[in-house]
Amino acid sequence: MGAIVAFEFARLAERNGVPVRALWASSGQAPSTVAASGPLPTADRDVLADMVDLGGTDPVLLEDEEFVELLVPAVKADYRALSGYSCPPDVRIRANIHAVGGNRDHRISREMLTSWETHTSGRFTLSHFDGGHFYLNDHLDAVARMVSADVR
Repeated sequence: MGAIVAFEFARLAERNGVPVRALWASSGQAPSTVAASGPLPTADRDVLADMVDLGGTDPVLLEDEEFVELLVPAVKADYRALSGYSCPPDVRIRANIHAVGGNRDHRISREMLTSWETHTSGRFTLSHFDGGHFYLNDHLDAVARMVSADVR
């Protein structure tokens, strides 16, 4: 969802005359693919199961009732917002788009990352790292070097 928020921020910034050099989309589907993704879970137990499937959250935390009572409503709010989102494939930003993901992400495929290309009139690059949806946990330094090199 963060990549979608970043894309919409870039659109808003560009529309208001604020230059945006680049958008980095990490483990996120392209805006035009969100509406066709199907429904997101709405029941508490289904949201929790979805979080387990996604990974990235310590299983010990997911067994803590107090933590889950805080987590589930926040995730449900994100899911409601994402469920109402749509973006035509011809909507573009001028900023370069760099899509990055894990080669074993069972949620965001290489094709989904490649779909970001339709949303820029600038340059598009795709990078894959070994790992799943949270590949970044193991490759933070490498991604930071890529972003840093791009900013210079």
